[in-house]
Amino acid sequence: MKSRTAFAAALFASAVSVRVFAQPSGVPSAPQPPKEMPEYGTTGTSSVRIPAWDFSRMDGGPLGVGAGISRFPADSALPFLVSSVHVPGGTKITRVELDYCDNSSAGKHVKLELLQCDNQGQNCADAMSELVSSSNGCSFVAQSGLSVHVNNYNNMYTMVATFGAVDGTNYLVGAIVSYQLEVSPPPGTATFNDVPTNHPFFQYIEALAASGITGGCGAGNYCPDAPLTRGQMAVFLAKALGLYWVNQ
Repeated sequence: MKSRTAFAAALFASAVSVRVFAQPSGVPSAPQPPKEMPEYGTTGTSSVRIPAWDFSRMDGGPLGVGAGISRFPADSALPFLVSSVHVPGGTKITRVELDYCDNSSAGKHVKLELLQCDNQGQNCADAMSELVSSSNGCSFVAQSGLSVHVNNYNNMYTMVATFGAVDGTNYLVGAIVSYQLEVSPPPGTATFNDVPTNHPFFQYIEALAASGITGGCGAGNYCPDAPLTRGQMAVFLAKALGLYWVNQ
């Protein structure tokens, strides 16, 4: 029988997300069957695709001229397209990919920025190095190893695509944002008398408490080495996963 401590660590090691598989947009490959499966844990990577037509003109003007699902601005006055980034709060963005078609013979390219702004959309800062296309037709460029911690309450996350040419030689196909689940950093003080800050499972037990999944075993204690009953496990899992049953 697992102790309450072991269960706390195992529960947060199997945090649930949904992964949507996306193929790089280089040379088109044979169609693949749809693949959607749950992704567990804080090491698995999930991805969201932002297609070209989710990007809009920054001045709210015409959508421009596009081919297929690609697009580029209508003129050179404001050669920008902008889109919001929607990934779950409490995760970290680890990779961004720019999918493009670049046939410019003059060395003019598509560029993509990821900006983190405040809750008013102001004070924006680069969250990664700028991605730049090459004059190599339809392909992609990506940056991995990012660690952009997502806080959707305090921040806005925006992508800006800039075009060196608006004559149809630079196309935006889309972008892919990959992220991983995270466990909150440990607080500075302990919630439970019997789980001090130097306890090996302090971070995970505090995460359970902060999420409302557990209130401990009473008298200000968590009882980390006590056995976990099937009933207690049901409470942990139901609260952690947000399970519900609607009686129609």
